[in-house]
Amino acid sequence: MKSIYVLTVETNLTKMLRGNCEAKVYEKDIKVFADFESAKTGMRSIIKEFATTKNEIFDGNGSIIGFDEEFEYAVEEAKFFDYSESAFEYINNIPQILKSYFLGDEVSFSGIFYEEFLTCDFEISADCSGWSDIPLKLTGEFCLPFRLYGNFNPPLMQINTFDMSDPDKTYVIRIRSACEEWDQPAFIYLELRKVNVE
Repeated sequence: MKSIYVLTVETNLTKMLRGNCEAKVYEKDIKVFADFESAKTGMRSIIKEFATTKNEIFDGNGSIIGFDEEFEYAVEEAKFFDYSESAFEYINNIPQILKSYFLGDEVSFSGIFYEEFLTCDFEISADCSGWSDIPLKLTGEFCLPFRLYGNFNPPLMQINTFDMSDPDKTYVIRIRSACEEWDQPAFIYLELRKVNVE
């Protein structure tokens, strides 16, 4: 049986429409790759393209908008939790690690990082406005280990692509923007899945 790799890219980023008005536009693109290595390269190049383009999620330089500014406060909050010293060291380095990753560098988190923190539970909602609270269980995923309190809806991330060594695994990069209570959050969702064909 032959295998292919299907990369799904879903977004609702703001676009300039006719009449010079801006609006969030839901878009879905599906790319098919014949082998795992080219699929990995394709997925990484797409997230880098988003990260190096100024939009509602990225500042154009690889950083998530609204993340770095609130991170210092979040680190102070994390001091009240019973994290190990090594886990807390990872917390302090998260902004730079994420920026490096989004810009195409190889980064990694140790097993202790995944063991210490809970997983985020969300998926794209039916109205394409972000994520609803439906549990997702992904092995070796990264998510924010604490809530950022400065916004009503803080940025959310779920990423399990730091180590893409298993061609049978489903890989995702999910990022939802920070937004106020009355705003629709922006999101970027990439999923790479192996599909067997006859």
